[in-house]
Amino acid sequence: MNTKTLLYLASGPIIPEYQQLPFGKMIFVDRQQQQINFRDNRFQFIHADALFAVGRLIKKNIKIDYLVSVNEGLAEGGGNYPVLSDFMLGYLSPILSEEFFLICDPSYYRIRPMTLNPEWGFTRSIVRPEDPSFIYPSLFANSQRTRIFNPDYGKVFQLKRNRTVKGLNIRDGLNCKLIYGSIWDDASNLDMIGIKLTSRQEIRSVNRRSITIDQYFRQKGVYDLNQKSIFDIIQYAQLNGYQHLGLSPWMDGKYNKVINALRSCDLGCIKSIAFYHLHKKDFAMLYQIE
Repeated sequence: MNTKTLLYLASGPIIPEYQQLPFGKMIFVDRQQQQINFRDNRFQFIHADALFAVGRLIKKNIKIDYLVSVNEGLAEGGGNYPVLSDFMLGYLSPILSEEFFLICDPSYYRIRPMTLNPEWGFTRSIVRPEDPSFIYPSLFANSQRTRIFNPDYGKVFQLKRNRTVKGLNIRDGLNCKLIYGSIWDDASNLDMIGIKLTSRQEIRSVNRRSITIDQYFRQKGVYDLNQKSIFDIIQYAQLNGYQHLGLSPWMDGKYNKVINALRSCDLGCIKSIAFYHLHKKDFAMLYQIE
């Protein structure tokens, strides 16, 4: 029996052809209510925004082997943020298998001023149609329903987790690390999760109440690093008695003041600080510390 799990974010209509897919469980997430007109207990539908759905799945400690995102409705379908974005893939990271497959359409993102460049703490390789792990991306696209096995549509990537940890010799008594990987992977071990929150796009919960993306993460206990100095961060941690801090990039590459402050100021109760990043170019200044 196949025990692998597929997750399709912003799935749109669920079609009978999905019953032929070789998965033990298939999870479909969409803001619009779906009616499945056939019986297949492998299917699970979550009527929610992708962020809320992922939050639920994290609580269930599920593992995703295939992630699908091919048409998020960014042009006319009501989608207001790209699913394949840094904040979304970082948030997804705890439930992604150590090796998973991403089914997507990179050309879709040409409608927005961005490119699809999946690092996110993984190494990437392309999967060809002759590979037994390959699934035609056209199967999942509304625009391809008449050509479900279109070899020219979309891409399949294999991503293998590539988490690395480097110790930083900042000062005696402070455990300081650089971690190439998602901050959410260590959420249970951190007293404070610091992320630069800049997205004000609205999302809707299951009860249809609208909140913005930054509000969603604040409700998850995230400390907003936007326009915060290292002194603000230290003071906030001290006031709350936080000992173990996790920080994602927030200073646009300029970390001289951060380094100097950590070396000289009174850190009080703070015992450890880990700097997490999903792009290899981030924290380049900190990587130069021997």
